[in-house]
Amino acid sequence: MKKFIPAVLILLSVLSCNSDYVYYDELYDGLKIVSGKNSEYGYANESNEIIIKCKFDQAQNFTNGYAFVSKRGKWGVIDKNGEVVIPLKYSEPKYINDSLIVISENNLWGGFNLDGEQVIPFIYEDIQEFSRDYAVVTFNGLKGCINKSGDEIIKCNYYSIDGFLQRYALAQSAETHYSENGE
Repeated sequence: MKKFIPAVLILLSVLSCNSDYVYYDELYDGLKIVSGKNSEYGYANESNEIIIKCKFDQAQNFTNGYAFVSKRGKWGVIDKNGEVVIPLKYSEPKYINDSLIVISENNLWGGFNLDGEQVIPFIYEDIQEFSRDYAVVTFNGLKGCINKSGDEIIKCNYYSIDGFLQRYALAQSAETHYSENGE
């Protein structure tokens, strides 16, 4: 019984060492979300060292070195050093891929490159995930396609577009197949 009591005390002291934070198990891009005393979120590394201070109301996992975070209901993007890449002033996050960050402002979607430069204007009702460097977008209720630079490849004149497969997309209204260059 004497051996059992010290083991329990050691276990309790280890558990209370970092009681200021709740650590989440999953690592994404080498960091995991942590929650602090005031229900604010930050990030820790695999060794549970706090890398980005708990100061956000909401936080999402890192993808390609970037993560969506929010404060007072406004979303933005930080890098793995905690530096703000896109200011926390947007309505809703959508996704981060290998070269773009898609986010909403006033219920319209737009996008930024990973340097934080806006490349897609906030004019779309939806921007689907990019496939083969193109995304189906919705503008005024009609579908079209853009590239990662925000250039319109297929005008938004169609009721539906089934994404690109082998350089072609099927657009419903004219049943026309378009190649990557819109021909």
